[in-house]
Amino acid sequence: MIWMVCLATWIKHILDILKENQIDVIIDGMINNVLRMMIEAMNIKIISFVYGETNEILNTFNNGNIICKKYFLPGTCRYRKRFGKKLNN
Repeated sequence: MIWMVCLATWIKHILDILKENQIDVIIDGMINNVLRMMIEAMNIKIISFVYGETNEILNTFNNGNIICKKYFLPGTCRYRKRFGKKLNN
């Protein structure tokens, strides 16, 4: 029971930070499905299963380029296709 209260408090804290800082996009390696649904409900775009050099990924994104397959975690392409996440070369 204590664990559930801690998790709920942590999730609320994360959501508050995102809202306060007017975050539009999150680029992450992996994210909990419960947290993902709550974040997406706030109309925040999530680009998941991304890995690599942080500055390279941020520069790619900030320059208006699409984050391509080379930045996706190995083995996640099937997941992305299954759940409708568009893949770009």
